[in-house]
Amino acid sequence: MLSLLRLVAFAPAVAPSDRDRLVNQLRDTSDALPGIDDVMMARTPGRSAINPADLIWRVRFPDRKTFDHAVGSEAWRSGVEPFFYAGGPLLSVEHVIYCGGRSGGRERASGVYRVALFCANQSATPERVRRWSDELAEMPRHVSAIRWWGLTEPSETKGSRPWTVVWEQEYDDVRGLNGPYAMHPCHWAQVDRWFDPEYPEFLVDSHLCHSFGEFHRPGAASIRL
Repeated sequence: MLSLLRLVAFAPAVAPSDRDRLVNQLRDTSDALPGIDDVMMARTPGRSAINPADLIWRVRFPDRKTFDHAVGSEAWRSGVEPFFYAGGPLLSVEHVIYCGGRSGGRERASGVYRVALFCANQSATPERVRRWSDELAEMPRHVSAIRWWGLTEPSETKGSRPWTVVWEQEYDDVRGLNGPYAMHPCHWAQVDRWFDPEYPEFLVDSHLCHSFGEFHRPGAASIRL
């Protein structure tokens, strides 16, 4: 499976009604892309986030060939490209493509989707990155509020950093993210040291992305707000 994820921030001048119209157009176009396995669109509240996006857009394909076919389709050219073109309504876009990786749990019919993009660039030896990734992947064993999770190294990135890890989770509601996940001892006593310049293990760039939003999955082929 191949996933294309983009975190989208609108330019301040774009009115709320225009944002709604553009998001609806992108949603309809995404559903029409050939060969997709899954589409998620989640509007984000912005609060309690770091470098937050206004919109999370994730499209899954069974393989690279299907993805390339979709990118060459009329639906992509007429609906997706105009949304993301340079000089358009967007202030910024974080872009990652990733395949495989580690995952666990069962995806939900509805709930809260959270994604974080990290850039490990502080003395980032393969061994240090592996240890950090292993500790991230251990968190769902301790945090039962995480219903599904994925941890993947992207194969392609664009945006404010060369992102090295995509860290995804699904929760029943935002309380699972802000409470059991954010406040768990394994988060602060174990994983946090990789993000703290005062610790010898400091590994992850202080500029990171953390966004979340509610989703509802009405069918096997779509996830939307």
